[in-house]
Amino acid sequence: MARVRCQAETCSHNSAGTCYANGIDVCGGMAEKNDQTSCSSFLDKTIYSSLTNNTETGGDCDRISCSVMSCIYQKSGACTADAIEVGGHRAAAYHETACNTFRAR
Repeated sequence: MARVRCQAETCSHNSAGTCYANGIDVCGGMAEKNDQTSCSSFLDKTIYSSLTNNTETGGDCDRISCSVMSCIYQKSGACTADAIEVGGHRAAAYHETACNTFRAR
């Protein structure tokens, strides 16, 4: 199972709902709900084309850094969830994405 399932179909790193970035960064500070978070690694496919071969491991993305201090899965700048889902079906910019796995402390 992919560690990062991605609904942001317009992201350069997305291939068939799986993220192929070398790593992603989830941001949102002291978010209270998931739509206050975002994937700052989002890159618009219309500008950056397809970047689905960016991982050092040769597979899907398995590194998630997280600066959402209010999330139960954030620990020392990393995400401890087994897997996450990034939302943003028609996103054109990173702030139009969200970490759907976010859970407030």
